Parts: sequence; structure tokens; C-alpha cells
Amino acid sequence: MAIEKGYITNLQTIEKAAKNNAMGLVECTEKEGGKRVVVLCAFHRDDEAMIVVTPLARMFDDNPYETLCPPADKHEPFRMGKAENGGRA
Repeated sequence: MAIEKGYITNLQTIEKAAKNNAMGLVECTEKEGGKRVVVLCAFHRDDEAMIVVTPLARMFDDNPYETLCPPADKHEPFRMGKAENGGRA
């Protein structure tokens, strides 16, 4: 599976926002269903000094180590490592 260009662009935006300390978590509400979700966002000011919030990635509600499988590639060994805090806070 090839990773789409939009995902790569989002990653570059995340990297830039992280370097500038201009990112954070925002609690949002889905338009359909009204479910509350936590989203990783980048922040910047527009020409009128208004803060612009750009949603980039949605956080997992459950344990990603229990819901995801690593990519299947018999030519490259891969395993999912756990974050130091065990994943989800």
C-alpha cells in the first residue's frame, strides 16, 4: 500500500508545528453522531492575527496495540513497539 501524498503533507505539517511548539490536542465533536474525539492540531495566526486550528490526526480511543496489526512485509522484519507510557494515557 502506498501512502497518499496528503498523509505525507500532514506529517510535514506536524513536524513543522512540533519544531515551532505550535501544536496540541483539541477535543472536537464529530458532525455525524456528535461523538467527542481528541485531535492533534497545528496552530498558526492568519493575516488578521486570528488563531487558525488545523486538525491533522485523530487520537485512538482504545489501545492501538490491540487494534492494529503491523504492516505485512516478508522482506522486512517489523514489530509494533510500545510507547514508554504503555500507549494511551
